[in-house]
Amino acid sequence: MNWFTPPHRHIFILICLLFFSACEKDDLFEDAENNFKSQNSEILDEEEKMIVLIRQLDNPYSVEAMNTAQQVLIDSGFIEDPIEINTTHYYVRFLPDTWEELDNLEVQFEAEGNELFDFPLDYELSENGTYYQDPSLPDSVPTWQYTVVPVSYTMPSTQYQIIEELFLYDDEAANTEIEELIEDVSLYLTGNWDSTDDPPNLNKSIKASKWKPSGTIKTQDHQLGTLVPVEGAKVTMRHFFKYAIDYTDQNGYYISSKDFKKKVQYKIKWVTPSYRIRSGWYGTAWTVGPNQKGAWNVNFTSQDLRHFYSFVHIGAHDFYYHDPFGLNKPNPIPKLKLSALDKCGTGVMVHFSSIIGGPDIRIYRKTDNCSVKNSLSIYATTIHELGHSNQRSLGVNSFVFSSELIIESWADAVEYSFCQWKYNTNSSNLNLTDTRFPFLCNSILLTTCPSPFTINQYPFANIRKYEVGNEYSPMFIDL
Repeated sequence: MNWFTPPHRHIFILICLLFFSACEKDDLFEDAENNFKSQNSEILDEEEKMIVLIRQLDNPYSVEAMNTAQQVLIDSGFIEDPIEINTTHYYVRFLPDTWEELDNLEVQFEAEGNELFDFPLDYELSENGTYYQDPSLPDSVPTWQYTVVPVSYTMPSTQYQIIEELFLYDDEAANTEIEELIEDVSLYLTGNWDSTDDPPNLNKSIKASKWKPSGTIKTQDHQLGTLVPVEGAKVTMRHFFKYAIDYTDQNGYYISSKDFKKKVQYKIKWVTPSYRIRSGWYGTAWTVGPNQKGAWNVNFTSQDLRHFYSFVHIGAHDFYYHDPFGLNKPNPIPKLKLSALDKCGTGVMVHFSSIIGGPDIRIYRKTDNCSVKNSLSIYATTIHELGHSNQRSLGVNSFVFSSELIIESWADAVEYSFCQWKYNTNSSNLNLTDTRFPFLCNSILLTTCPSPFTINQYPFANIRKYEVGNEYSPMFIDL
């Protein structure tokens, strides 16, 4: 019997969904019956929305525009010895066929010190929005990826289009006064000069001052009652086709490796070499920062999507990069996909859905009764679902053919262990009297529900009293 041809293919998919999922029975069969169509229209609310392309900008860095600017300066007598303006870079976009191809392309570009952007680089963008998907493409497939490559770059096998030929001089080189002057005039002539600045200085002997974008990213930890650094967040700093990236360090600090003369657009791309956080069902999660000349120091103090993404990231980052327990790490195709959903629920792990483009893990911003979760709940749920991924990565005998009691009790033990490791049990780290975030016995913060296996209490584990029919137990914690 061939299980991969109709009508058996649909039966096979349903069986796999049943075996490969854990935690929440989250509309799995409904997804299958609808041929796994996009869920975006059902789960977005007023906060979770697409970045809007407001208008396309006249490209000041095209070879044509830069030559025009130089000719204006020659005709005006400001340049006597013109420079040669030829194509140095291509403004290009790639269209990966699969999510695996996107992951691999992203890894390749990052290893080269480059970056891929989901949105075009020659557009004015909205000041909010959490993802972008080309409207001409289904949102269940990767969107176009925009970047800049040197003219000598060997293109990968991924489908691509050269959008425009650019002239980008080396900002770090000496004696670039004429190039800077041409750049400024081109920005002015194409309508891209910042209206808050004075017109370009036509004295080519005066070079513009340079600066390095930098800043810190912190977020509110409700358990500690203070701001904590967000480590490992990828910050992009960009002016048109010139950009830099950096990952925040243990203090939440980042700094550009390149100098800039103009304002830069700050953004956080919630992606690491090991995992991708999605906004909604498919789109890569972005947090939009300011367009400014100066450091961007930001604190996520409100319980909004920025705070939500930060703690999904903190949980995943701890699991992958600070694991004190040496757990086996899931690494599917090759990045784990965590959908951060602005929706009511708990969490669910369905690795099989990633084969057809869906997320491996879903984390919900709101509880079952639709109240916004605090930082500990987001962190613990993220770790819990990654605990399922850990068990699944050990093989089918450890997960697929295990009982619900084994599956959920293991994830509870991973969750409990990480929360104890991160927060400990000393009184300085426990806000047990914080009435802003009340918890019941069967939710994240337990103080009155001892394990029946021992006399110990587990203030962090997402466990309940062991009883018949309840698969969430402290069995592995006790062991």
